Amino acid sequence: MSHTAPPSSPFSSGGLLRAFLATLCWSSSALLIDRLTTGYRLTALEISAWRILLVLPLLAIFLAVARRGAVRLRLRDLPWYGAAGAIITLSNVSWAASVQLNQPAAAAALGFSAPAFIALGERVLFKTRLRRIQVGTIVVNLAGCGLASGVSGVGQLLHTPGGFLVGIANGLSFASYTLLNRGQGFRRPRDPFVTLLFIFTVGEIGMLLWGLPLEGGRLFQLDAAGWALLTAVALGPTLAAYAFFNSSLRLLPATVASLVTTLEPPIVAISALLLFGRAVSSQQWIGITCIVAAILVMHLSATGDLPSPPTPPPRGVHERTVFRRAISPKDAIG
Repeated sequence: MSHTAPPSSPFSSGGLLRAFLATLCWSSSALLIDRLTTGYRLTALEISAWRILLVLPLLAIFLAVARRGAVRLRLRDLPWYGAAGAIITLSNVSWAASVQLNQPAAAAALGFSAPAFIALGERVLFKTRLRRIQVGTIVVNLAGCGLASGVSGVGQLLHTPGGFLVGIANGLSFASYTLLNRGQGFRRPRDPFVTLLFIFTVGEIGMLLWGLPLEGGRLFQLDAAGWALLTAVALGPTLAAYAFFNSSLRLLPATVASLVTTLEPPIVAISALLLFGRAVSSQQWIGITCIVAAILVMHLSATGDLPSPPTPPPRGVHERTVFRRAISPKDAIG
């Protein structure tokens, strides 16, 4: 007898844990990349290219040892891998450009526009119901991300029209990646590590094609002292973060999973306070409160979107149905 999988719950403990672990890994990238950019003079594009280039052999070795036979590439999957890899390239390139044009605080705030795009995409593509309280929750979350990132006003986000568009493009690229993985997960679940192998391969090709004309030979020049930091960036904020996030999309609505990732600014701020003694301003504490409150309200409001369990039929009707299915010629032939 076949069983259908139960609908994913916004309160799925496994999904929430994986989304939080992905966010924890991504938040560590701020401190690691800061050391690479200030101490070793690596550009954002160099770091993006190297972090994926280091991940690819690690993924290949892991799959060869632990997942033998899992790596299968079908022709019908090539367009999906190509699209996801191209989005990874766009996300990294747009983030690097946004940091240069908008400064890190405004770039982070604009990048966290992704939950709004994801909520709209789920409404259009998957017919997910979006309530007024959920729309308000997303607005509060966006404001909280801006405050927690250190944005002092709207003018900082609109410093230049080009920078604003690039920052929004960064949020839109992450939203597109999330919706693409969410939709594909419904059709044909894949091993998250196999998926990452193919996606990162396409993404690395795209970044090399983009980076070589801009960086030239410098893209392959690396100070030996930076290898440990680059490896940490490859293992944590790249490999582990994407693996956790992709698997969380099997258990959570995309909007909920993306809202959990907005905990990154609070984690970075609190980590800087505990590790380096950097003070957290009152503005940042207000932003942190808004982010946490928005995530909790989204969980509570999303509970009502789950379908009610079906009412069991009367006992006699159920027995007659089972008997008819047992003797059906169609079932016998199938």
